[in-house]
Amino acid sequence: MPDLSIALKETPGWATLAAWLSRREMPHTWAICVDPARARETVRILAHLFLCPGGSGSDGCPTCGAWRGEDHPDLVEAGAPGAPPGIGECREITGELYLAPVAGKRKVAVIHAADRLSLPAANSILKGAEEPPTTVLVWLLLESDSLLPTLRSRACSLDLRPRNEKTDYGDSPPVFPQDRDPGAWGTWLLSPEWGRDRSADRFRQDLQTWSLCLSEQGALRQAEVLEIIRALGEGQRLSLPMMQDLICLALKEDYPIENVLNALW
Repeated sequence: MPDLSIALKETPGWATLAAWLSRREMPHTWAICVDPARARETVRILAHLFLCPGGSGSDGCPTCGAWRGEDHPDLVEAGAPGAPPGIGECREITGELYLAPVAGKRKVAVIHAADRLSLPAANSILKGAEEPPTTVLVWLLLESDSLLPTLRSRACSLDLRPRNEKTDYGDSPPVFPQDRDPGAWGTWLLSPEWGRDRSADRFRQDLQTWSLCLSEQGALRQAEVLEIIRALGEGQRLSLPMMQDLICLALKEDYPIENVLNALW
């Protein structure tokens, strides 16, 4: 079985995580698609990084030293891979959100199989997902692309499912103009493959598809830009023109997209 930590870093979703990890500022609630067979392993790889104040996960700090095998006092979980928590367990972990971290400055709360939550269980975590304490990260693990809209609207979505085979992308990714000529960019913005006839929701889906394809082609910076803007668009419900403007700003003007994050989150 391939090393999961390497496989995760090859997914476009990882670029978004890495961008926020480097700045130590990020949305507090995530909806993360994972391979259910390796969900626990994925959680622990991420938790090592996000609980560590330095972001390395292995620098010998007191927070890293608090790990005991797969357990950490600031990592709490509800449910299990393939088995979503019931309403009682959801209420219990929601209460855990408001307890101070034990070993460090941050706590991670994980809801396994969140795409299979019952409606009462999902409703019981709405407030915690929408407004968790500033010291808490809430990870809603998904084993499919579905999630109740009430939870989806409160979370930033990422796909961290390793892809061992080439994905069927359907539409080809857009070919970005290779210079800054306004005419070339204007023509491209109006082209069907860019999104003239797409809704904002469809466009966000296309961004994920294009990001995956560009990543496989080695265009990692372009893939990272698209994935960050897709996550921003979903979390902040950005309109199609706003997402188009952000991509032009980043790719045409070479403006660091990371500088936009603080203003929008």
